[in-house]
Amino acid sequence: MAIQYSVSGSGAVGAQTVQLPESGDTIVAIASGSIMTLALDATRTAILNGLSGAGAFPIFTKVTYKTLGQNLTYTNVIGSTIPVVFYFGTPFAGAKPLSTYAGVFVSNVFAATGTVILTLTFPSGNLKLTGMSVVTGTTTASYVTATFATSTGKQVLIQTPFNVLSNDGIQNDSIVALETVQTSNTLAVSVFASAALTAYLIAYYA
Repeated sequence: MAIQYSVSGSGAVGAQTVQLPESGDTIVAIASGSIMTLALDATRTAILNGLSGAGAFPIFTKVTYKTLGQNLTYTNVIGSTIPVVFYFGTPFAGAKPLSTYAGVFVSNVFAATGTVILTLTFPSGNLKLTGMSVVTGTTTASYVTATFATSTGKQVLIQTPFNVLSNDGIQNDSIVALETVQTSNTLAVSVFASAALTAYLIAYYA
């Protein structure tokens, strides 16, 4: 488990491409100060949340992902002055495949304090939710909560910016780990914001 080299790319909003020195090397970690996505295949997208809610501090996520080709394309959901850094080498102990972070997201701009129902749409039904995160990227005292039903009479509430639960699958302290939560191809989530802000709701699945 060692880093051999790194390649950095732009943190600007939108699709970005970095040139790799060779094909077939393994990404062992990604550092991002924003929300970024990377296509895994035709239907699945990995989503890494680099918004800590504590200022401009990129989150270092240990993964394993073997690259194909010498061009690596990713997308920053929101812009950041912090570069996105891909680290290559031998995987760290306990690192999970990048596919562990397969997910979907939805966002909403709140003009003031309020509650809305946001719908997450998955690529197929009968999935198991493995984690969820709700973030704003703001360092103010404002916060967001997200609530959804897991079964009749039961629900889960998560909030930002201090979601600190994790398990062996999800390795990021901004993600609440979930167990045995089945979902169809859509999931309705009630989201409350304490102030005017933009909320980002991310759901991870397997």
